[in-house]
Amino acid sequence: MAGPGFSITELIQALGKVKDVYDAFCNEYTSSASQIRDLTNDIHQFHTNLENHKKILVTRGLGYPGYEAIHRTLDRCREFLEQYDVVKKGRRMSAMGALKTVQFVFEEKEVNQLRSQISRHESSLLQYSVNIVL
Repeated sequence: MAGPGFSITELIQALGKVKDVYDAFCNEYTSSASQIRDLTNDIHQFHTNLENHKKILVTRGLGYPGYEAIHRTLDRCREFLEQYDVVKKGRRMSAMGALKTVQFVFEEKEVNQLRSQISRHESSLLQYSVNIVL
């Protein structure tokens, strides 16, 4: 027992979260602002690739049945990222910025789900394109 009502495991997990919160503000590579910027860039690149894919298919008189699902995912990504505009704009030291910086630390599951959905869409688009070529 580490303390009143806490196990060693709980204490270690809590210390890990304290480090995550510290890193959210101070780590150049894993800060909330850096992770939000990277996620934004990845989504933007995917969207650019998607638009190029559409143009190619249109010039060939083809369509892709999964565009609607992709756009739902992109809308979900935009909605998620809009919550963190204050962090992206570098105002994390305001009260709201600090709150959003810390809140992002606990959004790992949502971020992973968004990245996973985008990866699935990329795979589907690639498979569709390969099928067209073959």
